[in-house]
Amino acid sequence: MRSTVLAVRFVLELCLLAALAVGGWELGGGGPFGAVVAVVAVLAAAGAWGLWVGPRSSRRLADPWRLVLEIGLFALGGLGLWLRWSAGAGLALALVSTVVAVLTRLVGEPVPPRGQ
Repeated sequence: MRSTVLAVRFVLELCLLAALAVGGWELGGGGPFGAVVAVVAVLAAAGAWGLWVGPRSSRRLADPWRLVLEIGLFALGGLGLWLRWSAGAGLALALVSTVVAVLTRLVGEPVPPRGQ
């Protein structure tokens, strides 16, 4: 069960980055500016995730703040899908990601030892 939840979580993290890219593209109106907005959105989210959510981060937030940040990022990804495709796609990403984020805490997250 744990490995399945963690695998689904990883796939959802990749979906988050893709959703932020399409949302950024849409907000930027496509073209070169849309591409810049998409790249900035993805880099900002990946940076925040790596800095405050990632298991190897030395600045990893403690729960409940880490969970709040994760839900916020997935909500932004859901908004990106909502803007580009449909409300259903956006809500699905946000809701499923929130459920999996909570499940991850229930089954146990992989936390590498400090210093590695």
